[in-house]
Amino acid sequence: MADQRLQKDSPALLLVANYRPDVGFAWWLMESFWVQCAYVARDLGWRTILVYPEPGVVPAAIRSAPIQVEFLDFPGASTGNRFEAMRFVRHHNVRAIYYTDRAYTAVSHALMRLAGVRTIVVHDHTPGDRPPVLGSRGLAKDVLRRLPLVNAFAQLCVSPLISRRAVENARIPSRRVITVQNGIAPVPAIADRVAIRQAAGLPVEATVCITASRAHPYKRIDFIISVARRIVVERGRRDVVFAFCGDGPALAELQELARSEGVAESFLFLGRRSDVPALLRASDFALHPSQGEAFSLAIVEYMGAGLPAILPDIPTVCQAVTNGVDGVVYRDGDFEAAAAAVLALADNAEQRGRMGQAAEARVARDYSLSDTHARLRAVMSAVMQGHSLTPFSDN
Repeated sequence: MADQRLQKDSPALLLVANYRPDVGFAWWLMESFWVQCAYVARDLGWRTILVYPEPGVVPAAIRSAPIQVEFLDFPGASTGNRFEAMRFVRHHNVRAIYYTDRAYTAVSHALMRLAGVRTIVVHDHTPGDRPPVLGSRGLAKDVLRRLPLVNAFAQLCVSPLISRRAVENARIPSRRVITVQNGIAPVPAIADRVAIRQAAGLPVEATVCITASRAHPYKRIDFIISVARRIVVERGRRDVVFAFCGDGPALAELQELARSEGVAESFLFLGRRSDVPALLRASDFALHPSQGEAFSLAIVEYMGAGLPAILPDIPTVCQAVTNGVDGVVYRDGDFEAAAAAVLALADNAEQRGRMGQAAEARVARDYSLSDTHARLRAVMSAVMQGHSLTPFSDN
């Protein structure tokens, strides 16, 4: 609940959710960011309000933080919605807004400023590789990004690569682009690898290639099933098992595809699970053929669990690994190359171990959630106090 020590007329930081509070995906990370922002606000004498677009069960982390929860489709799409949002801002003395995956340029930004908001921050987690925008289109974007009122004060990006995308493709001024490197908490060690496999229905003696993601076409789990067919059916390697953790709109279609490709017994659908970190520790390596990412938490979780990850050479997907050191990068769309990478790791336990150790060390050094939180707190404190920021630099 909101901190009762703060006065009702204290300035407020508004956090804006994109989904109802009981939706999954990677919103646990957003929730952790909201909590960090709330403590920054409290230290500055501000209140924090979080608006969800629809009612639902509010996560425990939010309930235990100094956050006042409201339900409002903010800022809304219709004229009536926008005026309601402006009334909300005035009533609660909102002085700063923190959005997730919203537009850097929007008419609603101007309306919120007219209602009293001083600072708008957008935290960009959107996936995909986008080429630089040049020529007349680039010039037009440059002009648009410099218009007063309709642009956010800053865009926070989850990695240097995504910051570069913001500057080169979205043409957001580099002084407004701030890198807050995504990270993860340490992946706990396990005491009994065999017991974990048995509990999950994984063969104890098999080599397990694991994937954790949503069952969505963008994640290209169908690619893994085709790779599995090349290994299990065409090469007869029944000792290699593929495990998929997750659910989503394409799950039934993927299960049928595994049956039709003849790999149903070697491609195990484990469903959405709460014990994924332990399953990663109990596996041997990972395959993640996603079409694009921002900065994939799943990939760094594989690495943090000591697994080398096999990834396509799509920059946003493979940005966390160094090919041949802590992961393997194959040519995007090349089934045979991916299958060869799977077999190479399956047949060389010493190489798996060496690469897995390097991957875990890389995550501990470069992709720590505590470092992410510290950086976010520093940025939000500066933004809310009107201090200058350290912008993105490619140097």
